[in-house]
Amino acid sequence: MEFLRFVLRGLTSVFLGYIFGSFLPGYFLPLWIKGVDIRRLGDGNPGVLNVKKTLGNFLAFWTAFYDVLKGFIPMGIVYFLLNFPLGFAYLSGFSAVLGHKYPFYLAFKGGRGFATSISLFLFIFTKVLIQNFNLFQILALFLYIGIYGFLLNIATHNKGDVFTMSMFPIIGVFISLNINNIVDIAFILALVFVITYEAVKNLIRDGFKFYIEKHIFWRIMMRPFALLFIPLYLILSKMIVLFIIGFVLLLFFVLDLLRILISKVESFLQLEIIKNIRIFKEKERGRVSSITNFLLGIFISFALFEKDVVFASLGFVSLGDMMSKWVGINFGSRKIFKNSEKTLEGSLAFLSTSLTVAFFLWFKGLMPFHIVFLGALVASIIEAVPNPIDDNFSVPVISGAVMEVLKKILY
Repeated sequence: MEFLRFVLRGLTSVFLGYIFGSFLPGYFLPLWIKGVDIRRLGDGNPGVLNVKKTLGNFLAFWTAFYDVLKGFIPMGIVYFLLNFPLGFAYLSGFSAVLGHKYPFYLAFKGGRGFATSISLFLFIFTKVLIQNFNLFQILALFLYIGIYGFLLNIATHNKGDVFTMSMFPIIGVFISLNINNIVDIAFILALVFVITYEAVKNLIRDGFKFYIEKHIFWRIMMRPFALLFIPLYLILSKMIVLFIIGFVLLLFFVLDLLRILISKVESFLQLEIIKNIRIFKEKERGRVSSITNFLLGIFISFALFEKDVVFASLGFVSLGDMMSKWVGINFGSRKIFKNSEKTLEGSLAFLSTSLTVAFFLWFKGLMPFHIVFLGALVASIIEAVPNPIDDNFSVPVISGAVMEVLKKILY
């Protein structure tokens, strides 16, 4: 009986959310008032921006008004009128987003759901902040977001979708690490997924590239997975983690030696192992790969430094390098040094991401403010300054050494 009631509440919440969400004023108002199908105008999207560009501010205002509120209407009905638990209200709100994106009467091809998702996100985000954090913590978070946005917008020449693509997942992770309410977390992560997905779609539509060589795109995307060494370090012992990293390091070191010494091995390892996937870059012929340098830097960091320093240096090199590459590929135009490929835009992106790692560690009380933020700055300088040592190795080792020494001196 209890299970049946749960299912009925869920279905009711989904139905109400979908019905209110699937009503698209961006489609109906132009049709009723102007007699035009908005899908045949502009970019064909029945959303606020396309209505504004093609039909003016009046219709755009009322489109935005309902799109912003449409998620709250079913949430209010479910929570206040039907007295369902909060989780069902969240479910109805998210269903409104899905209704906006997939209306049944337009062959399930609707708007992007951006305005609805953003309004719901701001609501739940504000609620979570007020309920779980003090004023100082909230101000610190918004100061960080402001600095991150400032640096990244300079780096991307005010291309806001890059900020959206990166900032919302960051906030999702921040909330997940700092609150215990699984219902709030689930709702926020669902909205973060929709918002990030739409931002990535916009970037791809505008020609944003996530790689230079398609064959080694997987290597950029694998960078964040190095962060899995952190929970392994917390769950298992330091020696086991060192053994795992050391084993993988030895494997790639042997492959590098074979490539360098035997030309046939080099040629074979430069082939596609799977369609559009190669292990090594073309420019790594006859030299140690950046994978080996990365693993060596991480291995030394785990071996020599305390765990909080290791977490920081690992975050700098894995996340910072990924963002630096993306921004450098698409917006890098101002070289910092004559004989270097590094650009100011890529380095600013690296700095903004390193400051993100620093903020998280400081906020969780794992590292003192001045030490971890100096570590982020050092990592960014090492990444930007040309040197004969691969920065996949030098960034974690040097930034980690600086933080470790400062901790010993000051504490």
